[in-house]
Parts: sequence; structure tokens; C-alpha cells
Amino acid sequence: MRTRVQTVLLLFGVLAVAAFAVPLLLFTASDRTQQLVLARSSDLDRFASLMDRAAGTGDTSAITAEAVRYTRLYGEPLVVTDTRGHPVVQTGGMHAADPTVARLIDAALRNQTAHPGGALRPWSRAPR
Repeated sequence: MRTRVQTVLLLFGVLAVAAFAVPLLLFTASDRTQQLVLARSSDLDRFASLMDRAAGTGDTSAITAEAVRYTRLYGEPLVVTDTRGHPVVQTGGMHAADPTVARLIDAALRNQTAHPGGALRPWSRAPR
């Protein structure tokens, strides 16, 4: 009798923990996805202002140095283009001639944002 009661209580405890943990984990994933999108938007604004300055002066050394530092710090490749889609800076092995990158550049020049469709989870895969 004692074993049956303990089994039922154990099952109830596991269900109670799961009922609390799953929504908490889903909220955490959603929150971290939002933080990632905001950080990327901030980075985009920074590079846009640097590119605007470079377009006005014709000097791309500041944006080149910033892009190289960004790639070294975050380990993420980066392509910065002018308003016609011509690459100004390419770091981390990413090239504007790559078809996937060219498609994303074209979408960005048309002001189409590419936000994730839902919350990112550790097992999420990037769309190809």
C-alpha cells in the first residue's frame, strides 16, 4: 500500500514540476529571442550610422575597423554594403557574392526585416 501511495505522489510531483517548468522555459526562450533581435537591431543601427558617415566622407576605415572588431568579438561574419548593394566590408569569410547572402542583402535593401518566426530554442535550426 505504501509503495502505491508513493508512486502516485511521485507521479503527481513530476507532473506538477513539469507543469511549472515548461511554461517557464518557453517564456525564457521567447525573452532571449527578443533580446537577440534587439541586440541585432542595435548592431544594425550602429553599422548603418557608420556607413552613412563613410558615404559622406568617402573614408571607410572606421567602418572597416568596427566590422573587424565585431567579427573578432562575436565570431560572426559580416557584410556591409552601400545603398546599391556593392560590398564595402566583408569579414569572417562571408561574401556578398554568395547566393544566400545576396538574397538577404537584397531583402535588406528593400527594407524587409528578417526576424525569427518564433522563439529560438537550443535545438532550433536556421532556415536555409
